[in-house]
Amino acid sequence: MSKNIEVKSFLNPNPVFESDTLVDPHGKKYHMENYPFIELILIDFKEGEYFIKIKSEKIEFEKKIEIGKKDQSRSVYFKSKKLEGLDKIKINVDIEGVGIKYSDKKILRTFEVRGKVLDTDNNPIFAYIWASRKRLVDNEVISATDENGKFCIKCPAGRELNLFIGDKNYASTTLEAWVMADIISRDIEIPEIKIGSFEVYGLKAWHSASTWHIFFMPAKAGVKVPGDIFGEDVDVWIDGEKKDIISITKHLVSGDYPSYFLSVGGEIKNDYPQIIKVRVDSDVGFGEAYYIDE
Repeated sequence: MSKNIEVKSFLNPNPVFESDTLVDPHGKKYHMENYPFIELILIDFKEGEYFIKIKSEKIEFEKKIEIGKKDQSRSVYFKSKKLEGLDKIKINVDIEGVGIKYSDKKILRTFEVRGKVLDTDNNPIFAYIWASRKRLVDNEVISATDENGKFCIKCPAGRELNLFIGDKNYASTTLEAWVMADIISRDIEIPEIKIGSFEVYGLKAWHSASTWHIFFMPAKAGVKVPGDIFGEDVDVWIDGEKKDIISITKHLVSGDYPSYFLSVGGEIKNDYPQIIKVRVDSDVGFGEAYYIDE
């Protein structure tokens, strides 16, 4: 067996869900649909035919696939309603083909992200909750709020968290809010998050020398390039404590598109993850995002 091959595995146990198609500001269409699945990612497998078998106490899958010459990694999905609601599952994975006989036992886990979605008037609203990836994939992880604006979505453990939160007016009068983390490794509770006409995208935060450094890129519904943002337009909370902004600096990326670096004072007070909330509220629009710092 090749020493270079790798098999990653993830669980999506969120319930069967199908609703609207959203169209983003660039005209791309996204169908809001979820079906529970186990995903295997086969990395550095040689070109050829493979037979995959997954077995657990209650579920068994078999599938034959072809890996192409250019497939450095290949996702394979195994769908079943029996996966609904699981927090974890133990599976045996067997893969044979092209001189490879791979066998391993895996425990697939999920972590919950809970919260409540509001509009700018503090009213609970219906919104889609999408654990998106950096690129579109064949099977997405999507859920929605209830009639009170509350949500709970189970996200695959060990994967970067990019939680899109958007309503039916997405890209026309509103943009999405985000909950982001480099990796999700525990349950997360977001008391509330508001959706407005503005987007705080790509939010990142890191700590050094008694200072939190924060980066984001702005966007506004219906506008190609949003107007300038100043220190008085931004509020920052670290674990629920509002912080004074020390500095805000604008940087241009991709030619003329703005991005911003903020600095706020504060020590790390706890061992558990720090929850950083950023809100922009000004003439350019209203938007919020969260970043979870492990």
